Amino acid sequence: MAIHVPLWRYGLAYGLCLVSFAAGLACAALIHNTYFFLAAGLQWGPRMVRASNQAVVLGLGIALLLLLIICESYYRIGAVRGRLWARFLRVTVLQLVLLAGVHLLRLGVMLADGAVSWLLIGFIICELTAAIACWRLYRRLESARPYTP
Repeated sequence: MAIHVPLWRYGLAYGLCLVSFAAGLACAALIHNTYFFLAAGLQWGPRMVRASNQAVVLGLGIALLLLLIICESYYRIGAVRGRLWARFLRVTVLQLVLLAGVHLLRLGVMLADGAVSWLLIGFIICELTAAIACWRLYRRLESARPYTP
């Protein structure tokens, strides 16, 4: 027996998949930028930077491909089961925590150099606050869901 799912749910699922992928792309760009920031702070040689840069780019490319594949399936199944928003919020929380972690690493490198960026501290606070808000909204959606054994 086939389950009838409105077309707009699938459209919303794929739209949210693109939003999650764009956020993942922004995370990857920040990770790549922070890698160069870290390499400059640790004073790596040019050969070390070039070799490890290729590994970082390859790893980020694989991570983005996996993000796209997993989110597409995860959101599409969420659209069928009526769980799309909860799943989107769960992925968003993970992305915000990742962003805050990368910014925290960047702040650590800056503090080791003797510099403090209040803007970066503000970003970390905003990202963690948004992650907490998304998590609370996710938990609210989970608790409102009827129990099905």
